[in-house]
Amino acid sequence: MGDLEAIVLVAGYRQATVLTHEGETRVPVRQAIRLDDFAAAIAERTTARVSVVDGLQLPADLSGTALVGDHTFVRWLQAEADPEGRITPRVVWLNANRTTALPELEQGRLAGAIDVASYSAWQVSPQGPGQASLYGLTALAEPLDASCFTESDRYCQMSSPRFPGLPALLVAYLERYLPLVDAPPETRSRH
Repeated sequence: MGDLEAIVLVAGYRQATVLTHEGETRVPVRQAIRLDDFAAAIAERTTARVSVVDGLQLPADLSGTALVGDHTFVRWLQAEADPEGRITPRVVWLNANRTTALPELEQGRLAGAIDVASYSAWQVSPQGPGQASLYGLTALAEPLDASCFTESDRYCQMSSPRFPGLPALLVAYLERYLPLVDAPPETRSRH
């Protein structure tokens, strides 16, 4: 119990406008932001099942599951699917706004966030160079040998030389984070 068993990337329904030398084309956001490529890179670094789902949907059993989704997915959970906040602690907010990430994490008690700059850097150069960062619980920075750059009460933007790529850092973080969420209520500290 508590092990990372699945990572589900939620693509949503939105479309993006892509500019090419032939003009504008509307494509699913899943395609525009290379979500399937990101899922494949994550899958290379974990034994957990990794999948991408279209639309706004949730797995039936969330035990051992982390969810990754954009602003639309987070807002849908908070407003409609999970107003009590039972699911949002499993969510990593993808393409977060760097200026609002920490306050949003504090308020929504999300698992973490990947900001636009970090995800864009991965899209441009999936194998590096550079060091990836994500927003997560400050308490998990030390076990990841990570340094924190900006901090709030419980969260920080962190980066670790042990996990220089974004998929590796995300997997390492979730492997340490998810047992906190899935622990029995009497032993779980509120993150």
